Amino acid sequence: MLHNSQERKKTILLPNLYFLGAFSYLDNELFINAFKESDENFITTKLDDSLLNIILINARIVTTKFKIFKFASYLTAFEIVLIGLSFLIKIIFHC
Repeated sequence: MLHNSQERKKTILLPNLYFLGAFSYLDNELFINAFKESDENFITTKLDDSLLNIILINARIVTTKFKIFKFASYLTAFEIVLIGLSFLIKIIFHC
């Protein structure tokens, strides 16, 4: 996972504001700029900054959970295939 904000800026040039995975790599400044591109009159207050920060933190948590779930799914599928293969080998060589 990228931790440096400059690496994040290089990764996502056109963030999709409807997709958590896209803006989980953004910092507050880039997230606010993305909103300003869609609405020129968008002005942030201190409360907005706090709310945007919470949204970004939650997006990073969700993205990390998805990556862990994806890895666990692949590992589970591999284990199921491995168990099936071991049963097959046991049947073939036991007879």
